[in-house]
Amino acid sequence: MKVMNFFLVFLIFSCDQDLEGDEKDTRLNTFQMSLNDRYWTPTQTGPCTSTFTCFMAKLGENPLYKISAYKDPNSTANLSSENIFEVQILNVSEVGTYIIDGTFEEHFGAYARFTTNEAGVKKVYQNKENDDSFVVNIAKFYPTEYSELIGISGSFEGTLYNLENPTETINIKNGEFDLRKINRSTFNQCAE
Repeated sequence: MKVMNFFLVFLIFSCDQDLEGDEKDTRLNTFQMSLNDRYWTPTQTGPCTSTFTCFMAKLGENPLYKISAYKDPNSTANLSSENIFEVQILNVSEVGTYIIDGTFEEHFGAYARFTTNEAGVKKVYQNKENDDSFVVNIAKFYPTEYSELIGISGSFEGTLYNLENPTETINIKNGEFDLRKINRSTFNQCAE
């Protein structure tokens, strides 16, 4: 009987340890979209590592969020990556729809931008200024304990225009993000 009780306690303890390991490997952040009707996600280099980040800053009382995502066959995550997606959202203070109608050139503008670096040719696509062709919907906030940092969850969609040839466009649909872990310098998307 003592052996059976010991075995039962050992089994329960082992299961508890496994749950802690699983929790550590649970992703806190996710990002995906459809680019011209093709599924697009950032490069994944490990179970918890994908090449995207979210940074939050405050301009006075107005939160600004910048989401950056990189996709590259060599796992490069910088300005030379094969694909780079960025969206910057201003004055994010409540759940709702935010029209992205500024430009990248404005240091604190609301913009969406997709860059391709393929076969030595760089193309930059951006939202139209003063237009509602790109929108972000914020669905949820994730306050961080003992911090002013607040994670966000939501969706996005719209059309981006080639800066060199505005008749050439790309369409982004079904964009989704869930970003609980923000303002990190690594691409680890799981609990640490």
